[in-house]
Amino acid sequence: MPYRRLRPRAPSAARSSLAGALVALALWPACAFAQTASRVAFTVRDARMDEISGIASSMRRRETIWALEDSGKAAALTAIGGHGERIATYAIEGETNVDWEDLSSFVVDGTPYLLIADVGDNEAVRDRVRLIAVAEPRALRDGALRPAWSVDFVWPGGARDCEAVAVDGRRKEILLISKRHRPPELFVLPLEGAHGAPRTARRLSPLAGIRVSDEATVRANPKAVFRDQVTGASLAPDGRRLAVLTYSSILVYGRRRNESWADAIAREPRTLALPPLPQAEAIAWTRDAQALLVTSEDAPAAVYRVAVPVSH
Repeated sequence: MPYRRLRPRAPSAARSSLAGALVALALWPACAFAQTASRVAFTVRDARMDEISGIASSMRRRETIWALEDSGKAAALTAIGGHGERIATYAIEGETNVDWEDLSSFVVDGTPYLLIADVGDNEAVRDRVRLIAVAEPRALRDGALRPAWSVDFVWPGGARDCEAVAVDGRRKEILLISKRHRPPELFVLPLEGAHGAPRTARRLSPLAGIRVSDEATVRANPKAVFRDQVTGASLAPDGRRLAVLTYSSILVYGRRRNESWADAIAREPRTLALPPLPQAEAIAWTRDAQALLVTSEDAPAAVYRVAVPVSH
């Protein structure tokens, strides 16, 4: 979504028009995708949660997910139960929601963490962006969380927009996927915190399998440019499957044993049909890694469960 310090939020009519266009783009190519079962797992009806931009499955509690909201909202994480109910909200001490776009859950040395990705930059003007790690709380009650560490970083070659971040806890790496560059590219950063000058993300390679609309198609239908933009990512608990969300589909990249992520994303992914969401923005693996949860910036927000075939 827009970096709202520079551009005000679009009128509701314009947002509705954009949402309609994205639904059309999502449904149009579905016949070419793997037909998988999807259903509404639950609906988030809390009026305060009307712009969910990132979700992650809890590593401590089954049937619980964590969610954050887009720019301009509170710098907070909310725990949501299996029926869509708000369980608890935690303010993140000392942080500002400049443009929070994704959320990842992971485990390092036996401790569950959540990584907040303050990486949105619709206008490509931020001189640095930020990742914030917090330990997942043991008890669920409204309160505050102090960051365990943070990583400030810059992109090689200048600022860019990003809405998709995942954490490989085993390799202690952060995976980031650009949004507006065509085709989208994968970058990597060390997971540990850093002091002083910001780190520079390392570019790996473009993602295979994302159908980038050619210039003639975009000229004929400007809305086609949205189809291939990446809006979320999530890594399966075993660290072997990377799910990537676009406005029109879900792609799952499999990594072989001892293989790099650069090699894994160079192969064609499994492509899954996207449920009928108005604006797909957030994705997370379930704890059992048998399905993906997907939702959009909407109120109320339906959270779909999309089954993932065992073979890949």
